[in-house]
Amino acid sequence: MKNSGATKMYLAMAGLLAIAEIILLSTGNGKLPISGMVLFAFFYALAFSAQKSEKFKGLSFTLQIFAFVSFVLYFPEMFTDWGFNTNKLIIPSIQVIMFGMGTKLDLKDFVTEFKKPLVVIAGTIMVFLLMPLAALLIVNIWNFPPEVAAGIILVGACPGGVASNVMTYLAKGNLALSVTLTTFATLLSPLVTPFLMKLFAGQLIEVNTVSMMISIVNMILIPIFAGIVANKILYGKLEWVKKDLNMILLAAAAFVAGLLLIFVPFPALFKSSQTGLILVAWAVAIVSVTIVVIRRTNGPADWMDIVLPKLSLAAIMLYIVVVAAHNQQ
Repeated sequence: MKNSGATKMYLAMAGLLAIAEIILLSTGNGKLPISGMVLFAFFYALAFSAQKSEKFKGLSFTLQIFAFVSFVLYFPEMFTDWGFNTNKLIIPSIQVIMFGMGTKLDLKDFVTEFKKPLVVIAGTIMVFLLMPLAALLIVNIWNFPPEVAAGIILVGACPGGVASNVMTYLAKGNLALSVTLTTFATLLSPLVTPFLMKLFAGQLIEVNTVSMMISIVNMILIPIFAGIVANKILYGKLEWVKKDLNMILLAAAAFVAGLLLIFVPFPALFKSSQTGLILVAWAVAIVSVTIVVIRRTNGPADWMDIVLPKLSLAAIMLYIVVVAAHNQQ
């Protein structure tokens, strides 16, 4: 009953805010800052009402994204400069997301998927067939200018990225298969994408194959590997993991390794992998120390399952907000 009353209150607030936004738009004041604040409050009221409902609880995060994107579109300058260019947060936020996913995986998951090679091969073919054809269909229906058409076809010719894995994760789908397909398709993309561009757009695009592969490893494979290692440390049945002293020594070694990596002069080509390797080292250190603290304080054994989903959602939100802010400017 209490939840029902709260839901009605939030829905009533959302209704009033919707009316206020309609009035602002109809009077030509839709571009005023107050309009952005009203939209932000409207979507958050809907998000709170969704949280109170078992049926619509899954929509809460989506509505929160709408709220922040609405706010960002009106106040992009608040999210582009925090004493540094917030573009620098994009790759770390992706790495945090992928790390969170990695903690849900085990090497056995990938072995299981590769035992069904036809599924992986069929999925990869569909990625490089359906998306370019869909892009070509859109281009032909709406008759875009050549440069816009080429851009749309390029998007279709690229493999699925972080977003596809995030959507699979949120939908509680087969994450191991999604990551396997994404990784396999991405590794093929330096060869397949230019070919598809030539075939469907009539022109080749310049692709730095080695640089692309290293960036992919940094943003996707290294964080996922770090997550799998964290999963193994936390849920593995290895005897040495059960001793606190071993965990403290592991944490110290991992922390020092991460610290040293900061000062190691990486070649320009491999520079993008530096943050990924530091993430692996410090993630192992944090997980190891937390395991000891949780044991000593009799905390919940599933603490990582409680904390990481929230951390991943925060990273997803940060990524969307920063990208939207920079695109708006």
